Amino acid sequence: MAVGAMETKLQIVALLEAREALTRQEMTEALDIKPTTLWGYIRDLDEAGIIAEPERKSTRTGRKASPVTLSASYGCYLGIELAMRHLRLVLTDSALRIIGESLHAFPEIPSRAKIETAAEELLTGLRKKFPDEFKKLKAAGFADQGLVDVKSGRSIHAVNIPGWSGVDTGNWLQEKLGCEACVYPSPFVRARYEHAARHLPARESLFHLELGYGVGGGFVKEGNAFLGDSPCAMEVGHIVVKRDGSLCQCGNRGCLETVAGEPALKRKVEELKQSNVQTLLTREEFSPRYFAECVAQNDKTACILAIELGEQIGYALATVINLLSPSHVVLSGSLAEVGEPLLASIKRTLSMSCLPLALKDLRVSVSELRENANALGAAFLARQRHLR
Repeated sequence: MAVGAMETKLQIVALLEAREALTRQEMTEALDIKPTTLWGYIRDLDEAGIIAEPERKSTRTGRKASPVTLSASYGCYLGIELAMRHLRLVLTDSALRIIGESLHAFPEIPSRAKIETAAEELLTGLRKKFPDEFKKLKAAGFADQGLVDVKSGRSIHAVNIPGWSGVDTGNWLQEKLGCEACVYPSPFVRARYEHAARHLPARESLFHLELGYGVGGGFVKEGNAFLGDSPCAMEVGHIVVKRDGSLCQCGNRGCLETVAGEPALKRKVEELKQSNVQTLLTREEFSPRYFAECVAQNDKTACILAIELGEQIGYALATVINLLSPSHVVLSGSLAEVGEPLLASIKRTLSMSCLPLALKDLRVSVSELRENANALGAAFLARQRHLR
């Protein structure tokens, strides 16, 4: 096969990943190639079972153009998300439709042994429930909470899960599943999936900011998520926003994570309570969702904290925007549930900290994807890597 043909077939697959369904005419226009050349590539991909054109029976149907899609029956993909509080598995078909999913909640910060035991139990359960689908498993993706060596598939270190360090995750999964496996940092996975789920054109870049127990980031440019030369790229949670601030788990002081992470907010609530500040917030009952509820009820202290939180996030994002100038900034994670009060504070801070031209067409929003988005994103990247 000529190199040009292979590249074009990969472009066809990439188009269908981004847009889900396209007619032959739409693909011809998007790829700027001759229709007869495209027809041959589509035939090859159809015969390989990678794509489907269910309504087309011949080259000339005389009917409205039928859409071309990725074939749902080509194979199955597994997405796994490791978070501090849970391990989630999602099994999908080739069209990324969910076949089955399972969740293991950790009552406390898990050790490596508990994570591996939970993974084996979830895998065994899904395999028993969907034996035929597991026989068609093509690849697995793993969204890791910590630093990852993507090339080797090795989990280096998760600051918020101390026991998860130096794990040969990719090879471990390959041995358990008998298929290829890829391992990526969770914010990287989410950034790529947010871009795909919004069906954004490749020319529109997206920066994803994860706000939860910790803070992480991911950047998508020209349809590809950015990986640095070391595993430490896009560690936006460790941008210093308060000189001589609180000590961060990374060893520095005043990182964004020390003021915008869940533990930081808990400490702040405790300080306010000790100062006899009247508020619905309590350290004992504190959770990001409860914090969002208190803001929604116009609790004065919670609203002030939301504004301060937005300011600190805004200062860090201003650095990101001035460097990368993305088209979209998307917030996800438990603290993003605060919603509009948080967004308003972030946007106000950005307006005072960024070049006006960088903000002219910038869209800042909260993710609308479901809680299983990171696991689905891992399955999406596993499919993308396998098909390429």
